[in-house]
Amino acid sequence: MEFLINLLQYPFMQRALICGTAISFCAALIGVILVLKKYSMIGHGLGEVGFASLSLALVLGLPEMYVAIPIVIIASFIILLITLIQYTGIEPQTLFDIISPVMIGPSSSHTAGAVRLGLLAKNIYKNTPKKVVFKLYNSYAHTGKGHGTEKGLLAGVLGLSVDDRRIKNIFESDIAKEIDYSFEYYDNFKYHPNAVEMIFDGENKMFIAGESVGAGEVAIRKIDDFNVKLTGKYNTLILVYKDMPGMISQVTSILQSKNINIASLICDRNAKGKEASMIISIDGNIDSSVVETVEEIPEVYFVSYVEKLEN
Repeated sequence: MEFLINLLQYPFMQRALICGTAISFCAALIGVILVLKKYSMIGHGLGEVGFASLSLALVLGLPEMYVAIPIVIIASFIILLITLIQYTGIEPQTLFDIISPVMIGPSSSHTAGAVRLGLLAKNIYKNTPKKVVFKLYNSYAHTGKGHGTEKGLLAGVLGLSVDDRRIKNIFESDIAKEIDYSFEYYDNFKYHPNAVEMIFDGENKMFIAGESVGAGEVAIRKIDDFNVKLTGKYNTLILVYKDMPGMISQVTSILQSKNINIASLICDRNAKGKEASMIISIDGNIDSSVVETVEEIPEVYFVSYVEKLEN
């Protein structure tokens, strides 16, 4: 301990400690964004740029930091810009388009989350609905208009992704005219602040309730009368079946025979011996033959395969 105290008496060590602490805080904040946006290797590239810029400054006889820092900053934005265009096809309009999450709208929970909720609900429903009623609760009900929550939900139900520029004018688009839709607003503090219920009507009726939990992450909590947990992070098999012994083993045996690994399995039921639900999240994909085999079980009333949402 005495050795460390003696080291900190030197001014250059004090400056190093202050700079290191500041960098650690900045890295913690920026690092999360870089990892989520899949830019974690940018540090390696910028290190090479920094070395080259220092070499250039020495050759030209210029102050190293005054040359290296601006070049590294400019290079970081160029790398982010190229990566964004290459992997998403989006041409950023502002600086915030480069450093913020890839989405249309001002809020990850109220805009991007709304789109993902609508898209996940559409994938569960499968058929093209003739009518959808959106019931928005709490924060979604009060601040949704300013954040484009209604636009996001409708866009998701119509199959648009979070980075689709048509979201901004979705109400005026031709695809929005293909279905009837309406929005209702409620306060119910038993619900999540960003909760929504969607009532689909078409070839069949379906009730789907979910919530946006932040940073674009979502969760479907209810399908019709069944409690579920569906986040869109895994390919998922949804079943409604007669509650009776052996049903879970029948379904899981089919998956095992196809070498399909189960990530999670959640069951719920209305009452003993009545209808029950099974939500199976899996690693990898399921081909149509597996779904058809499950559908052939006499006691299975409904099967839906929902592919995971893109990040």
